[in-house]
Amino acid sequence: MCRSRRGLGGDRRGSVTVEYALVSALLAILAIVGFWALGEGVGDLWRTLGQDAGAALSGG
Repeated sequence: MCRSRRGLGGDRRGSVTVEYALVSALLAILAIVGFWALGEGVGDLWRTLGQDAGAALSGG
């Protein structure tokens, strides 16, 4: 009985690897969502700047 319990609790390499994989996946998802959200805001900023520059150059 002691031998089987020690065998189950002694090797944690697999569980640590799974934990790191889950944390990495979560960080990747958060990064993708963050870049997506920032991308829309930056795109709107450039669009507005382009329209304002075009209006200023055309004299309007």
